[in-house]
Amino acid sequence: MTKSLLHFYKSKILPFTMSKLVLCSLLSLVVYACIVNLKLYRVEAFFYDLRMRLSGSSTVDPRVTMLIIGEPDNTENRFLQFNSLHTHIQVLEKLIKEKPAAIAYLNKFDTSEVENDPKLAERFVELASQAQNAGIKILFGTDVDLGGEVLPPYPLSLLPHAPAFLHRDGTIFGEDKVVRRALLTANEQPALHLRLAYPELTHDELMAKASSVNGSYFFKPAQVWHLLIRYPEDTAIGSSHFSQQYFSELLSGGSKFSLEGKIVLIDTIRKDVANDFLFTPFSGITYQNPRLYIHAAIVNTLLQNNGLTIVRHNYDHLLTILLSFFLCYMTMIYSPTRGVVSFVAISFTVFIISVILFHFGLWLRLVHPLCALFVAYYMIVPYRAILEYKMRWDVQQKHDLLLKVEEIKGNFLSLMSHDLKTPVARIQGLAELILKQGGLQSAQQNEMQQIIQSTENLDKFISKILNLTKIESNDIKLVKRSKDINKILEQCVQKLEFQAHQKNIKVDLKLEPLFPIKVDPSLLIQVFTNIIDNAIKYTNAGGRVEIQSRETGQSVEIMISDDGSGMDEDELGQLFTKFFRGKSHPGDTSKGSGLGLYLSKYFIELHDGRVDVESTKGSGSRFKILLPINSIS
Repeated sequence: MTKSLLHFYKSKILPFTMSKLVLCSLLSLVVYACIVNLKLYRVEAFFYDLRMRLSGSSTVDPRVTMLIIGEPDNTENRFLQFNSLHTHIQVLEKLIKEKPAAIAYLNKFDTSEVENDPKLAERFVELASQAQNAGIKILFGTDVDLGGEVLPPYPLSLLPHAPAFLHRDGTIFGEDKVVRRALLTANEQPALHLRLAYPELTHDELMAKASSVNGSYFFKPAQVWHLLIRYPEDTAIGSSHFSQQYFSELLSGGSKFSLEGKIVLIDTIRKDVANDFLFTPFSGITYQNPRLYIHAAIVNTLLQNNGLTIVRHNYDHLLTILLSFFLCYMTMIYSPTRGVVSFVAISFTVFIISVILFHFGLWLRLVHPLCALFVAYYMIVPYRAILEYKMRWDVQQKHDLLLKVEEIKGNFLSLMSHDLKTPVARIQGLAELILKQGGLQSAQQNEMQQIIQSTENLDKFISKILNLTKIESNDIKLVKRSKDINKILEQCVQKLEFQAHQKNIKVDLKLEPLFPIKVDPSLLIQVFTNIIDNAIKYTNAGGRVEIQSRETGQSVEIMISDDGSGMDEDELGQLFTKFFRGKSHPGDTSKGSGLGLYLSKYFIELHDGRVDVESTKGSGSRFKILLPINSIS
């Protein structure tokens, strides 16, 4: 047995599985070759931003604080007053007393004001120099254009300055003006944010540090180091958890909180000025994400060293091949419904894993793996559809052939049965005639009885075959007449009386008076005869068969019970199946066609009735037949 199973596995299953594996491997390589060079930056940017929003808020460093130029309800005139050099000097004096670690000016000073009042500008520079001497780092954030770094107007340009350019994805990646990355270096010098995060490092040390910051990467075309920003929170105005206050609040009553050791970022947030706002992964709506918040997020990322690390392309390519292979195989071996479920489940799982990785600082690109799943699925589905269509075609051809064979078989059985009935009836008639004429010896009489019994059995078998062919051709029609069920039962018992007498089996009739109901008597005679005949056949000699009838509500109930050998669960499950024969009773040599109970159930259901059976091995059986009183005509 084990050897045969092993042989079957090696000869049938293994080659079939290997062929599928080879096919899926080839398809996955084709899918990989098709999509590996796709640059769907917009799609990748969408998934990047979605994960940024889903990955949860990170910690806001308490050292980062924002100082906003103006007052909470800025008007243009009031804002210009607050952005004057005179106000900046007052604010700087207040800040020096607070002893922050660093002050970064990200705003643009009015060039005409500096040029028109050089003494005021010199006073500001002098005050800033005093702050530097006191250990407070002063930095000006500058822009970068094609000509290089854009310096503040003289003499402010004498103060320390560094590029504070916010990089927007304009020509590469998302191409949607969203700020996702920060410049760590520009024009071969460290950017302002890097200087603020590591104030103790020299120029060369900062340039070297750019390469070791978590999440930094080198962009060759521009020869600069970038950092993927980890936004700690929603960047919408009013949603920030960074500590913040306005110039007006600082000047009127001092700082709302201690600024000692803090990094103070100074910039404008004017609700009607587009330059004060940018797009972030949280929102692409104008006037919603202040530029100052983004600067704070960059410094926060550097201070916590939790920038996003890009997963290598090698892993991206490997995942693409594996996922396409896995989906190809799943779609090949499973049903179409399970194939769709597999496609959705794998895609969702990959996305959830990427969100989890994103939360822990790893950016796994999703475009290639998800495209691989999509392309693999829609490549394998047509191939499988062709295979299944071919199989369906073969099955349809076989089905049509079987229908023809079945039709020929039915016609043959019908003709054969009709042709057999006449000679069988003739044999039976002649045997009965010879028996009546007498003059036969005892042995000859016994032989003639056997001939008559055999012809009766043959006639029953032929009748069952005829009924079966009628059922299969839907040719049976009910011929209903009002009939007393008790009369039909008595007729059937009288017919089987000789058989019961031979085995010394007592047949008890317990029939309650019944009203006639509309039935087909000829069909019910076959039903009752079959069931009573089986009860006698499978009951031990000297046993008992009981037949009961009564009205129950809208039905007539007929109960046929015996104390015979009974049936086990396996036999009960197949009892009304076509051509099923129960286990023969010991000493019983009678044969059956296996059609009696199948036909009986069919005829009862044709009357809108039902038949149930209860049996226990060794304790007999009980058949319950229910026939509706108001049966449909």
